[in-house]
Amino acid sequence: MKKAKWAIVILILSSIILFLPIPMYGSEDSGAIVYSALTYRIIKWDKYAVFTSTGLGKPEHYNVTSLYFFPDNFKSVEELWNKIELDERLKKEADRIDMPEDFYVCICFNRSKYDSRSGKLIKETIPNYEVMGYTLDDYTAEYYMTYEEKKKIFQMVMDMDFLSYPSDFNPCEGHITSPSYNLTLEIGYGKNRKTVNCKEIAIIRGIDLSEWEISKEGRDFIFLHDAILDILTHSDEWKSLPLENIFMGE
Repeated sequence: MKKAKWAIVILILSSIILFLPIPMYGSEDSGAIVYSALTYRIIKWDKYAVFTSTGLGKPEHYNVTSLYFFPDNFKSVEELWNKIELDERLKKEADRIDMPEDFYVCICFNRSKYDSRSGKLIKETIPNYEVMGYTLDDYTAEYYMTYEEKKKIFQMVMDMDFLSYPSDFNPCEGHITSPSYNLTLEIGYGKNRKTVNCKEIAIIRGIDLSEWEISKEGRDFIFLHDAILDILTHSDEWKSLPLENIFMGE
């Protein structure tokens, strides 16, 4: 009889040790509340994240309670969250439409211009370049983005929902630089057309966003702008055109 009682006690204690969830770490502020047992783990996720490969778009609220059994219950919270991010990103990419054949980018930044439809690339010129014996042709080249380059831009456009942006937009509202910067960006495909004008805004090329208070929409726009300019300014065609400072013999 005593053996049976001890067996019951041992069974109860074993069950408690194996199955009783104990709060381990995490808080509502950290976005993960964790309850762990030897045989499983419960995580109450309450996080905001951007589930896109480009990192653009509005953060989504992930409010889910997940149950993990062996061996996943021994993985770190960071590792489990990384798996969730990957799964959510793959779901989004599976739903993403393929890049339309007629997708194009047209950008005017200060006096430089580029249209991916015609391939016409104009490097920034000074107002009186004709006095120095130059013509606009001297600052013009033909450059066509590769499929991979256009696909990268298209994915960013889709992730940030570029078509929802206002026609007049300041990506770094509240910040001023001297001189200022003028930018017009047009994106189109199918029946979709969107032109966003940025007039006399702070210079956004190469800024350290970590030191600026900028909205998520503004940051996404700057990332798109920088990605396009990186493609253009690193091309051999851009590098072959003369520099603006022709008075210095450059």
